[in-house]
Amino acid sequence: MLGASLKGQALKLFTEMEPDMSYGDLIVALELRFGSRNQTTRNLSLLQTRTQEVNEDVRDSHQSIKNLARQAWPDARGGAAEDTAVFHFARGLRDARLCELVLGAGPKTMAQALQDAVRMEAVLQIARPERGRVRQGEITDEIPGLQAVTSRRRYSREDQRPEIICWRCDKSGHIAYSCPERRRMNSGNVRPSD
Repeated sequence: MLGASLKGQALKLFTEMEPDMSYGDLIVALELRFGSRNQTTRNLSLLQTRTQEVNEDVRDSHQSIKNLARQAWPDARGGAAEDTAVFHFARGLRDARLCELVLGAGPKTMAQALQDAVRMEAVLQIARPERGRVRQGEITDEIPGLQAVTSRRRYSREDQRPEIICWRCDKSGHIAYSCPERRRMNSGNVRPSD
C-alpha cells in the first residue's frame, strides 16, 4: 500500500529494499536518503558557495540563504548560526558595493540584513543611475577606434617581417630545408661537388 503512494527516487529506493523489511526500516532508509539531518555538510558547503544569480532579486537570494542555513544547522537557533547566515547573505550579493554596505551596517539578524540590503540597493540605484546603459554606450563608442588600431597593427606587423633567405643557395623566399637546390642535388645519381 505504501509503495503505491511513493514516486520518483523514493519509489526507486523502496523497490530496491528487501521484501521482508519493516515500516521502521523504510522510514530509516528514507531519512538517510532524503532527510536533511544527514546532509548538513552538503548544505553547509552550498551555503558557503551560494551567490546571487544574475536575474535573482535580493529577497529571493535572502530566502535561499535562510533555507540553506536552516538545513545546515537544523538544531541551531539564533547566535552564531544567525551571524554566519548574515555573513553569507551579504558576501553572496552580486554587487560588491552593496555587499560592503550591508556588512558595514552590521545587521544582527537575517531580517535586518534584508532590510539593509533592500534600502541600500535602492540608494545605490539612485546614486548610480543608468550605470549599465552608460557603460554600454561607452563600449559602443570605443569599438570603431579599437577596430582601427587592430587593423593598423596587423598591417604594420606584416610590413615588419624580415625577408627569408636560404643559407644553402642564398636566394629569398624559402629556407634551407625546402631549398629547390637541395632537392635537385638529392634526386638521381648526381653527386654534390666538393
